[in-house]
Amino acid sequence: MKHLKHANLEQAVSSVVAALVAMALTGCPGPVSTPEGDAAAHADHDHGDGHEHATTLVGAYEELEHMAADIKSSFQADKPGDAHDAMHEIGHVILSIPALAEKAGVGSADEVKQVTDDLMDGFAKLDDVMHGGDKVTWDDVSAKIDAAMQKLEGWLPADAHADHDHDGDDHADHQH
Repeated sequence: MKHLKHANLEQAVSSVVAALVAMALTGCPGPVSTPEGDAAAHADHDHGDGHEHATTLVGAYEELEHMAADIKSSFQADKPGDAHDAMHEIGHVILSIPALAEKAGVGSADEVKQVTDDLMDGFAKLDDVMHGGDKVTWDDVSAKIDAAMQKLEGWLPADAHADHDHDGDDHADHQH
């Protein structure tokens, strides 16, 4: 199925993702009210954080790519606390993927759910480190995150990613 239906979005954001989103969005322990299955509404509102999030799948991919690079650098330098801001922001972007994928007409509900779950799972494990959880390194989660990012990149138009500004970062550590 090439196009997602609104009803399938509820399947794309499971209760597990909602719990992980709550943790990743806040960057701190504690409950956050995140309606399950309401990714479309989430993507369309202001988060009050002064940062305007992507409104296209291409833009979301680029934001994820840059934030993931910042998080990776912080964890590889053994300074996970330096990733706090990026970790908070990445949860917002991940949560917007189902609605943006639907808008772009790509991916099945199951594919979108898997990408979203894998990204949230990987980044939530890293977020736990900043809050006294088990020590997890970038290498422990990179395979899952990289595979999800490659799947997401595969949904982009062929020329979309090549033309964006890397802010001086050539991303030599991954393939386009």
